Amino acid sequence: WYVVGHGDGNYSLINANSLQSADVFEQSTTAGAKITQWPYWGGNGQKFRFASPASGYHVITSQLSGMAFDVNGKSTADGAATIQWNVTNGSNQQWQLIRR
Repeated sequence: WYVVGHGDGNYSLINANSLQSADVFEQSTTAGAKITQWPYWGGNGQKFRFASPASGYHVITSQLSGMAFDVNGKSTADGAATIQWNVTNGSNQQWQLIRR
């Protein structure tokens, strides 16, 4: 993923393979809405903020809804859904950014 700053504290996340943006599906502000990839168009559902509740980890919140990227049901399975959910700072909402 590429993390692209907008200069206002918001970032877009662009997939390095598809060049599509992380996106709150259908501009939803509802808990449980899917986080998908979609062609970049710069809307609020494609802008995110980062907070650091633990050293080396980040909670990613949607500018649109204020909700966090969340691995649904705290699943550890391959292919688990990523949704937006109320911020809990749980381990399923903490993400590492590693430069490669």
